[in-house]
Amino acid sequence: MDLNACVVNCNVLEDTKMVNTCQSGCYMDAAEESRDASKCDPIATMNNMSIFYATCLGNTAGVIQDISPCNRLSDPDDKDFCIVVAADEYKNPAICQGVTNEIYRSVCIDDTNTSSGK
Repeated sequence: MDLNACVVNCNVLEDTKMVNTCQSGCYMDAAEESRDASKCDPIATMNNMSIFYATCLGNTAGVIQDISPCNRLSDPDDKDFCIVVAADEYKNPAICQGVTNEIYRSVCIDDTNTSSGK
């Protein structure tokens, strides 16, 4: 994947939010493909894209089977969401115990157990 070309291609969109959403997708793909969570970092500077940043880190954490990328997030809910995403990808309900938000923890365990049975 050519990350730079992907990001540049997003610039043809007229709406700033759509540009950011498109570029977030580029960074997510690049991070997962390279197994490098630092490729998610440009999303952190985009307005209103914290859920995309948490998703990017969570997807990458799931691929590398290590939730340490989620530690880049300072907001507890974003970090919990990141762990939920990683757990689903990683298929490991044990990491759900690190989720502090009870609702997210429940979703994490349910989703992980469901996806591990696929």
